[in-house]
Amino acid sequence: GINRVLVQAFGAASNEVGRTTIDVWYDDGSVVNVGGTLAADTTWTANAGPYVITNNLTVPAGRTLTIAAGTTVFLGANVNLTVGIGGRLLAQGSDVAPIRIGRVPGGGAWGGVMINGGPGSPESVISYAHIEGNNNTAFQVTHGTAIFDHLTFGTTTRQYISVDRSSFVISDCVFPSATAGFELVHANGGIKAGGRGVIA
Repeated sequence: GINRVLVQAFGAASNEVGRTTIDVWYDDGSVVNVGGTLAADTTWTANAGPYVITNNLTVPAGRTLTIAAGTTVFLGANVNLTVGIGGRLLAQGSDVAPIRIGRVPGGGAWGGVMINGGPGSPESVISYAHIEGNNNTAFQVTHGTAIFDHLTFGTTTRQYISVDRSSFVISDCVFPSATAGFELVHANGGIKAGGRGVIA
C-alpha cells in the first residue's frame, strides 16, 4: 500500500527544527478484497494489506472493525463504509505510521464513512489518518459517538466531518481550505444526551 515516511531534522539541542513526509508506494501484487457485512470482529494490518472495499461494507451491531497503524484502505467507486448502530470503528494510526483511506489507484471517487449510533452506542476512534478521494462527506456521524484526532484530508471539494445529534471530540485535525462551497465541519441538532462536543 501507500507508506508515508516521516523525515525529521533535529537541532543541536535535540529539538525538532523541521519535518516533511514522503509517500512511498509498495506493491507486492496482492490485495485483500472485502465487502458486505462483517460477521465477526475484524482487524486489518499493514502487513496483510492493502485492503480494497469492493462493495459497501457494514460494521453491524456488536462488531468492531480495527484498522492498525500504517494500513492502507482503498474503496471502489461510489462505495461506502458504514458503521451501524451498535457497531464500532477503531482506526488508530500513529505519527510515523498513519492510516491511509482513499480511492483505488486509477479508480473513481468513493462515497464516505458513515457512523450511526443511538443511546449508549460504542465510541469509534479515527486517529492519525489521511483521507482522500471521497465523493460525499468524508465522515458523517449521526446519533453516534466518535473521536477524530490528527486527521488530514486530501479532497477539498467535499465536507470533511459532519456530526449531527452526536457526541464527538475533534482534535488536532488539519482542514485544508475548501475549493467548493461547504462548511469544513458541520453540526446539526445539538449534542446527543449524555454526550460531549469538543473541538480542540
